[in-house]
Amino acid sequence: MTTQRLNQKEITRTKILTVAMSSFLEKDYDSVTMDEIAKKSGVSKGTVFYYFESKELLAVEVIETTFEKLLSQVAARVNSLSSPHEKFKHFVKELVIAARSYQGLTKFLLQVLNRVDENNKKRIFERACVPYISTCDQILREMKADNTYLKSLLLVSLFDGLGLVFFLEGDKFSDENEINSLIDEITALFECLITEAAISK
Repeated sequence: MTTQRLNQKEITRTKILTVAMSSFLEKDYDSVTMDEIAKKSGVSKGTVFYYFESKELLAVEVIETTFEKLLSQVAARVNSLSSPHEKFKHFVKELVIAARSYQGLTKFLLQVLNRVDENNKKRIFERACVPYISTCDQILREMKADNTYLKSLLLVSLFDGLGLVFFLEGDKFSDENEINSLIDEITALFECLITEAAISK
């Protein structure tokens, strides 16, 4: 297979994923059809099934791709900073903003988790959640924190909860000052945990 043909296959696959992400985030999972995705992607339904065996597997890949894209953007900004504390605050800020900006993602994630088998649930956790936990873990290690994995797991779980709150009560969080205060509170809470742990040693 030529390089040009491989590139075209990747372009088609990416186009389907992009269209699917837009459709899944705008509508309920059950309202989105493979026919709709094929039509919006400019391909046949058979082509969609060539790349993705089922609607469930397409949804799983949409979740993975979306989380990967968000983390790539967050990591690029965080890694440009030198101070571990600044990295941590920026990491918190970026995830709060993402949780508020992608409210439909929380709904979509819950709908998919309710439909896929245990293997795909594990796959979503490993490919969509673990990279965030690992990134946070690295920052906390730079801050000389202890129990970094558990603290990272707690922080990422907090953002999952925030995503749900923003989805359910999004209109109550339109004030930028409230968002900034929320970022400061989360940062201060975790820095306090780190400081207290260091003092108690």
